[in-house]
Amino acid sequence: MLESREHRVVTFVEDNARLNETNPFRAAMEAVWSWEVKGRIARQILEVKPDIVHFHNTFLRISPATYYAAKEAGGAGGADASQLPPHLSGRSSYA
Repeated sequence: MLESREHRVVTFVEDNARLNETNPFRAAMEAVWSWEVKGRIARQILEVKPDIVHFHNTFLRISPATYYAAKEAGGAGGADASQLPPHLSGRSSYA
């Protein structure tokens, strides 16, 4: 929809199929916090300098770390409210 109105859209995609190649313990840890993906998304945000950063379905490979990467890089973040941690979304709980 944005592209049809001549907005530039840049995507960052991770595929959970990569989990088949990953140690299960590491996969569980990265679902909570992925330093690797945080660094990659931060570099992309700094390079692209987007007006808006939108996240959809960060579980498993991308992790909540990307919300912090966007905030630290100065991107105006957005996500489905059900996926944002309370301290980033203004909600008081995960309910």
